[in-house]
Amino acid sequence: MRILYDGWIYGKQPLGGVSRYFNNIISRLPSDWFPFLVTKNCQTIQPPSHSRLQHFKFKGRPGPIGKWPELGDRLTWFQKKNLLAPDLVHLTYYIPIGSKRISTYRAPIVVTVFDLIHELVLNAGKDTDIMRAKREAIDQAKAVICISENTRRDLLRVYQCDENKVYAIPLASSIELRPSSYSATNNVDPYLIYVGTRWPYKNFPRALEAFAAVRRGGLKIDLVVVGPAFSGDELESLSRLGIKSYVRNVGYVSDEVLGGLYQGAVALIYPSIYEGFGLPLLEAMTCETVIIAAKTSSIPEVIGKAGVLFDPYSVDELCHAIAKVVDDIAFRNNLIAEGRNQIKKFSWDRTVQETVEVYANAGG
Repeated sequence: MRILYDGWIYGKQPLGGVSRYFNNIISRLPSDWFPFLVTKNCQTIQPPSHSRLQHFKFKGRPGPIGKWPELGDRLTWFQKKNLLAPDLVHLTYYIPIGSKRISTYRAPIVVTVFDLIHELVLNAGKDTDIMRAKREAIDQAKAVICISENTRRDLLRVYQCDENKVYAIPLASSIELRPSSYSATNNVDPYLIYVGTRWPYKNFPRALEAFAAVRRGGLKIDLVVVGPAFSGDELESLSRLGIKSYVRNVGYVSDEVLGGLYQGAVALIYPSIYEGFGLPLLEAMTCETVIIAAKTSSIPEVIGKAGVLFDPYSVDELCHAIAKVVDDIAFRNNLIAEGRNQIKKFSWDRTVQETVEVYANAGG
């Protein structure tokens, strides 16, 4: 099978989670398949490793979302590369490279929907460039892959498309459990870990409030934050809450360092109000780290019995969960054992196998 991956997302976030998702899929495709990856204005990509992969780098005029080069530029370039008639096209985002119209492809379309944050959390208008492109992609796709059953239910409720073409295929973790001597706190105190961005829906300020409360209550615990540098508002909050000395931001780190941080942590704090999946949850279970997570969206589906769930709007519930996990070693060990069982449900082999089945059905 000849599969064209329209790699818009690689130009937007070459090292992001979505790019890694497609790298894992492409690298594990059957050895006799022919994947083609097209990227635009992207020099930093770590390409997939499939033996028959052909990676075409398109240099087009820069521009914001929805303002890519005119259709003629894209058609001329694709004609030169003989890429207009693959067996299947898998969009890496909702906007094709160099074109505002998905319908210009003469092949079945597959699209992956990672979440409905714009629709359900950000209340984005239907007439924005992204939302129009997303609606068109979902409408014209022969198959739509959602990364959790919760996301599939949300999509069917919001877009009311044919449920027979929408599939739930979970993600997997690329982090490995391995011996590690890395310490983020120099063994001064045990620590909790927070991993990821801190957009408003991630609910990080409420996590800081709960952390400050348990510190005031006498719990000797630190907080290690993996992700972007603290904003001015966040630094002000740390000072106001009196916890600046106990919170450390280590920035973005390699998978090896991240695995060590997970392994050294007492628990992962995951207070997000909405998630399409929640990859740090898998990473934590892989590293035998307890999870304290919000009882919402896809999160209960992902962690099963391997964590403590709390109301994401309740600081008191989060405080109670932190104290329980830190103080009760037997309870913590039981959650770790549940995590070992839960993580067996997720693997890249499973993800790719089910994706290949979707390809076969859509392209047949």
